[in-house]
Amino acid sequence: MPLLAVRAGGSDMDTNVQKTYIVQDEGYCGGQPIIEGSQVKVEQVAFEHHFLLHKPDRTCDDHPGITLAQVHAALSYYHDHRQEVDEAMRRGEQFADFKVKYRQRMGFGPD
Repeated sequence: MPLLAVRAGGSDMDTNVQKTYIVQDEGYCGGQPIIEGSQVKVEQVAFEHHFLLHKPDRTCDDHPGITLAQVHAALSYYHDHRQEVDEAMRRGEQFADFKVKYRQRMGFGPD
């Protein structure tokens, strides 16, 4: 299901183009919003931008096939749905912490 569509029009108002950049499907990538045509989650782009301080062009370099427009759409989606995306990031951190503690308890080394 498309979540963010961007309309771009030329000088003629009858020639609008609509492009979907962010999609969400409960059966794909855990139902998290992703960049269409990829497995890159919005939360991953937001994390790289806000916590690793990556510029959008760096994100494009790190994820071949992702366009600058898609990165900006992901960041726009993040700002419109910040609480929801932040909660998904927190759940991911909690799972990662659990996984590390479980592996340590079972006597395994880090991944």
